[in-house]
Amino acid sequence: MGDSIRITANGKDLTEKHRLNNGATYTVTGFTDAGNIRLDNGWVISKDFGHLAPGYVATSHAAQGRTVDVALIAMGNQSLPAMNSEQFYVSASRARHRTTIYVEDKEAVRQAIARDDKRLLASDLVPEPRRRGLKERLKRHFSLRLRVAGLTRQRDHGITQQPEREHVYER
Repeated sequence: MGDSIRITANGKDLTEKHRLNNGATYTVTGFTDAGNIRLDNGWVISKDFGHLAPGYVATSHAAQGRTVDVALIAMGNQSLPAMNSEQFYVSASRARHRTTIYVEDKEAVRQAIARDDKRLLASDLVPEPRRRGLKERLKRHFSLRLRVAGLTRQRDHGITQQPEREHVYER
């Protein structure tokens, strides 16, 4: 009792009235006689739900958009390939009051978080001289493809089927 748990897949409580969202955390207040888990908000989760993890541990990806009072960050050497400046910012900016970082090799982590993991666009792979006018060429290309497929692009409504046109042939 008193343990924090994290939901790792969407589901429902035993009454089927309450939705359990992936990533949500709750505190366990006890158990029913049948062994089901009672949460701090009064909901009861089946003992067979199975999609639970400790609620006090999360990856930086899972922690994105969340705020805690104190953040403890463990950055082991096995994680060096996954570290970069963006990931470090997400991890280090979760706490309201204090962040403590634990590392194996301070210099290796320092170099890893200095890396910028800028995501490339497909047009970034086109050499600069050929990139000029690429956006307009792509628009024309896809516009033609949509017309051939009988589809049309509407400004704020995505791609829709073109209305059937009546063809009148006169002799």
